Amino acid sequence: LNYRVQLASLTTMEEGDLSKYVNAGKVVCLNADKSTQPGSIVSGLGLLKSDTDEQIIIVIPFTEKVKIRSVAVTAESKGDVDGAPKVVKLFKNQENLDFNDAEDAEPTAELELSKDDVKSGKVKKLKFTKFQSVETMTVFIESNQGDEEQTFLNNITFYGMPIQGTNMSELKKSG
Repeated sequence: LNYRVQLASLTTMEEGDLSKYVNAGKVVCLNADKSTQPGSIVSGLGLLKSDTDEQIIIVIPFTEKVKIRSVAVTAESKGDVDGAPKVVKLFKNQENLDFNDAEDAEPTAELELSKDDVKSGKVKKLKFTKFQSVETMTVFIESNQGDEEQTFLNNITFYGMPIQGTNMSELKKSG
């Protein structure tokens, strides 16, 4: 008996919204206002606010390894974006960072978002080669647009593709 495996080549695999690969129930946030749900921002338009100051650390686990090409952050409250994220640092596979670590460590990427970026949820390209084999993404929001005491965001979406292994159910008998 001969078996053949039908695998999509990497060039034809669809890249897209990775939200369905995020384990929303296991999203952890440091310095979150207790009235907001961290997992809500990765599965649609939710709300996450900081508690004691403007900084927030969000640890986002994926259900399988992914490759990330870009990210979009959306934050708007009745036209107000002063409390929306401005400086955002991304750390690949570093889920145990505290605020001192996040301030001092070299991020995998650093973004400076404009008011227009966060209002429209503009997709920001990342250096694709640095975001291979991502299991967790730690997002450190260092500052907000208007130097407000509280930061808020409605959504963060990563774009890319899962790293798929051989799925045994895709083996087909031939001959």
